[in-house]
Amino acid sequence: MKPLVYEMFRDTPKGKRYKLLWRIIKRFYYVFKSINEGVSPFPLAYYDIISSYFIYSYHLKDWLKADLNISEKDICELFSSNPELRYCADLCDGFKHLKRNRLHSKSQPDYERITICIVKEVKDGKRISGVFFEISTDQGKMDAFILASKCLDIWYEFIRKYDPTISKEREDEAGPKVDPAWLQ
Repeated sequence: MKPLVYEMFRDTPKGKRYKLLWRIIKRFYYVFKSINEGVSPFPLAYYDIISSYFIYSYHLKDWLKADLNISEKDICELFSSNPELRYCADLCDGFKHLKRNRLHSKSQPDYERITICIVKEVKDGKRISGVFFEISTDQGKMDAFILASKCLDIWYEFIRKYDPTISKEREDEAGPKVDPAWLQ
């Protein structure tokens, strides 16, 4: 296996810089996925990982505008046609500033009441744990991981129009390979 090399922003040519943030978003997504599946070795950092995912996911728009010269109009159309990105924006605003400075969605996701449910089961003598994060909205409860998955899919489809080489798949540097034995 070749050693991981982390590209520095200043050494990355224009048109490829957004991929640095895209890789960060994927790393947070795959750690979030391992939390959701109950195999994360980071139990004390759940909130940090989840909030960071939504913050980075929302701000990808700024990197795309600066690096791929995507117009503000195209970004606005993307957000207006995808409520999931608006929920992501509201969560980002709340996580970053302790309160929402402006409302992007009508659903008003309540980041202050994220419910953490740790589900533990025993099947065939093995412990299975899972962590479920709910976001309270005026529309009801929303699963934070499902929202994160939808945001990743929306961004991927949007970016592909401008850069068909982009990958949604996990890369070696996209996330830790989590060994479920760590939890036993």
